[in-house]
Amino acid sequence: TQAQWEKVMGYNPSVFRGDPSQPVENVSWFEVQQYLEKLQELGPMQYRLPTELEWEYAARTRGRNIGFAGTTTVDDLCDFAWIRSNAGNTTHPVGEKTGNGLGLYDMSGNVSEWCSDTFYEEDEEQRVSITDSHEKVIRGGSWMLGADYALVRKRDAAAPGSRSGDNGFRVVVSVKGQ
Repeated sequence: TQAQWEKVMGYNPSVFRGDPSQPVENVSWFEVQQYLEKLQELGPMQYRLPTELEWEYAARTRGRNIGFAGTTTVDDLCDFAWIRSNAGNTTHPVGEKTGNGLGLYDMSGNVSEWCSDTFYEEDEEQRVSITDSHEKVIRGGSWMLGADYALVRKRDAAAPGSRSGDNGFRVVVSVKGQ
């Protein structure tokens, strides 16, 4: 959230302010790495971005075959996600919509989320084709995008130094040494 970011980093880069429980956005992948490093210094936990595979596994509620985080149909999507059709051109406080089967909120919609992976392109002849791209993966769709971007299988990417009012992140936490 913006409150968590500001407590650690000392400033709020977000475009959409007003409620400290809104997701922090307008942060680059590099800035997120700085945030995670500062978190490491605060305690016994390890903090990092999820891999693309971890993100999708969690969004799909342990890999289930669903279209969106929490639902299989676009008709129910607005119960689970802030997207272009219901967001009113802004982010919203986290956790206002229904969580997915793991109790994770906003995995589809609100803000697109940086992942740790470098983007690769899929190739019809080969299963995966690694590109020269240095772009980082973004998943989940956002308040400014349509339902098709909220699909859990939808992949996107951006330059790690770029910032956008619809890009945020999710933190993976683990105990150090495990």
